[in-house]
Amino acid sequence: MLQVEDLHTYYSLAHVLRGVSVEVAEGRVVALLGRNGAGKTTLVSSVMGLPPAQVRSGSIRYRGRDLVGHSPHEVTRLGIGLVPQGRRIYRSLTVLEHLKIAARSSAADVPAWDSNRIFSLFPQLGERKYLRGGALSGGEQQMLAIARALMGNPRLLLMDEPSEGLAPIILQQLGERLLELKGAGLSIFLVEQNVGLALRLADEVHVLDRGQIVFRGTPAALEADAQVKQRYLGVG
Repeated sequence: MLQVEDLHTYYSLAHVLRGVSVEVAEGRVVALLGRNGAGKTTLVSSVMGLPPAQVRSGSIRYRGRDLVGHSPHEVTRLGIGLVPQGRRIYRSLTVLEHLKIAARSSAADVPAWDSNRIFSLFPQLGERKYLRGGALSGGEQQMLAIARALMGNPRLLLMDEPSEGLAPIILQQLGERLLELKGAGLSIFLVEQNVGLALRLADEVHVLDRGQIVFRGTPAALEADAQVKQRYLGVG
């Protein structure tokens, strides 16, 4: 689905990503872990074509198609959905309005997402469909950010720090919903600091430090590597 090879990305003169390579196979969940400032969001921005990230060398291919130089709306239309860090919900729009403006037709071989399917996955949003985004709790806003991305009927979902700021009980619920999406065959690239959530969901894990991949392997391999977890993730 997604192939990132030897990627070098800059913010103006700052060399942020230094030869990053990541692959996401169809139907798989790949997690990218790392501390604040490691370059995780820069990688998401590079894939989506979001400024101020500037790809200087390397390649980003989605289903064989080169993404470098494409605008964010073009990347979205190719079949990549983004759940951005910070949710970026419109406070003045209702839940239903968020879903309507994000809706896109699906490919013939991809089961379509509509509001009914969204409310089946997130019943709380169905109960609050006429509420404005600013009236939702943090957890509900995160659900809405995911729902908005799904309404674009993506084949690949990029999620940037979806656990950020969530209470443990809401985080548990979020994990369950993401497992449902995984079970439905959706490919997911999960950018996270929450090691527990990532290990619960991922088929493969990468660890990013100072713009470089310092570990790649299975969740079990990372769980067993105390040195990597302590040095790069700050967990025992």
